[in-house]
Amino acid sequence: MLELLSITVNLLVLLVVLKQTFSLTYRLNSFDRQKEEVVKELIKESKNNLYLTSTISSGIETNLEYKKLNEEMLVKSLNNIVKTNSEFEKKIKTFERKLVNK
Repeated sequence: MLELLSITVNLLVLLVVLKQTFSLTYRLNSFDRQKEEVVKELIKESKNNLYLTSTISSGIETNLEYKKLNEEMLVKSLNNIVKTNSEFEKKIKTFERKLVNK
């Protein structure tokens, strides 16, 4: 009788351990999917910022070729690039915090 009780208790403990293992595995897989989504979003943002910076730089280059760019427009365009890069850095930091906190 005692052996049967011991076997039953061991089986219950084994079931609890298996349940916890599956639960942790599920959470880990969920974390991996979330991390993958964050990385994809970061890559998308990076591409968008590169396109924007490229467009602004191309505009500056074109205007310099035709000598139609005054100092005020140049400063404004460069400030736009700096602002875009600064916003992107903030997004990277936000994504890093999301990854660390999950």
